[in-house]
Amino acid sequence: MFSHEGTAIEVLLFIFGFAGFALALWFVHAYFERKAQSGVKKQHSGHQGG
Repeated sequence: MFSHEGTAIEVLLFIFGFAGFALALWFVHAYFERKAQSGVKKQHSGHQGG
């Protein structure tokens, strides 16, 4: 299908690498946000009633 299969694989690797990098950044961001929130209020309950 592709005349340059190496280029297609490189593009796929770049896309997956970028997606993995963005996912890692999102995980770190969510981790630090949760850490900051737990520092503000020490309650560890799932629901707060309402």
